[in-house]
Amino acid sequence: MREANEIRTVEPLYSTATLCDLMGIDRSTLRGWVREGLLPAYRLGERTVRFRQQDVERFIASRRIRPEGAVAARGS
Repeated sequence: MREANEIRTVEPLYSTATLCDLMGIDRSTLRGWVREGLLPAYRLGERTVRFRQQDVERFIASRRIRPEGAVAARGS
């Protein structure tokens, strides 16, 4: 049971439409990434799908293009 004074933070969730607008991509592209397992999605109802901000940030970081000859930083 939660303490009365416990603070709970809620991570932002993006809808399909919002995420597509933010990233400048088509819904079919986003669905493809989900289908390929590149970006996790969470079904909250029969037709409601959401994306966690943390997962989106991790996905974007994984797609980063490094200049030729650049050495990857540790942990990358």
